[in-house]
Amino acid sequence: STNLIRMLNIQYRMAEPICRFPSRHIYNGQLLTDELVQEERARFHLKPYDFINVAERRDKLDPISQSYFNQEEAQCIADLIHYLTQRGLIELSSISIITPYRAQLALISKQVGSCLDIGTVDGFQGREKDIILISTVRTCGDKCGQQSIGFVADRRRLNVAVTRGKYAVYIIGHAKSLNVNKDWRSLIRNARRRRCILNYKKYEDFDWLYRL
Repeated sequence: STNLIRMLNIQYRMAEPICRFPSRHIYNGQLLTDELVQEERARFHLKPYDFINVAERRDKLDPISQSYFNQEEAQCIADLIHYLTQRGLIELSSISIITPYRAQLALISKQVGSCLDIGTVDGFQGREKDIILISTVRTCGDKCGQQSIGFVADRRRLNVAVTRGKYAVYIIGHAKSLNVNKDWRSLIRNARRRRCILNYKKYEDFDWLYRL
């Protein structure tokens, strides 16, 4: 019946601003947010969704593991977590960090400590957390192509990553490089249209995270 189909299309996890992009781009506008969830999530004191553009450094390939890492993105995440926790805004236990690459996972663990919940995108499927930080890692030079960002271009992984957060999802990446992929290009355009894209500056104040 129509009511059953509607029930299957209602999600009870994400704040509506988090759900907006995957609903429109991946689920043809059919993924809806439960009204009570929407009201409860709207009381959260931080912005629910942002893309943080990290434009300074390139990714690097670990010669031993053959996995990619990105020092500047790891620093951005460390700064962001320090800001949130030092001001008593968020408990560490409510944050998870997702990245596609194990070398980046190891680097972030070294930066922020092993007590934090950090995992790969594939390992996080089926899970959820109040706040999700996503490190996309990959960058490319002037000769960017679809292959240059590796399996970050995988639509299923993108969908898993951006739909894990209940109250907030902050995506950290190199916008110019991700633009080579049509799904990421749509996400970045959507973020620009919604004024949810910001440029990272080292050791910056993250006061823009407060909900206006």
